Amino acid sequence: MFNNDEIKDKVVKSFDEAVEEIPATTEMKKWAKFKFATFSQQRLRDGALEHEAQIPITLVECLKVNRDNLQEAIEEGIDMPIYVEAESILQTQLDSNTTYEYLKIARKYMYKAVFYLLLALFHDTKPKGNENE
Repeated sequence: MFNNDEIKDKVVKSFDEAVEEIPATTEMKKWAKFKFATFSQQRLRDGALEHEAQIPITLVECLKVNRDNLQEAIEEGIDMPIYVEAESILQTQLDSNTTYEYLKIARKYMYKAVFYLLLALFHDTKPKGNENE
């Protein structure tokens, strides 16, 4: 199994499990699971093309290509609130309140997720690719 396939399988499974805990209709859950799987697959494909490689998942692979998945997760995690806040501002200008209400809920969780990513970084002990330079 290739790295990106293993990652896709894990994130889709984890998302599906998380969605089951959320109070929503079966139709909404099914749609969200489909969209997540589709978007995840596309992001992995686009990233593989951009980096000309799959995401490294072992320390040897990460050091070889000088990539830090935790740092990348933090950067992406910080991007999310920026775009969600921008969309929230936009949504307040529209008549429908439903999207804005879902964004408010998402904001509660995304800031906590970024906090935990930063705590993971605080405790990260893996060697960095440029430590010996």
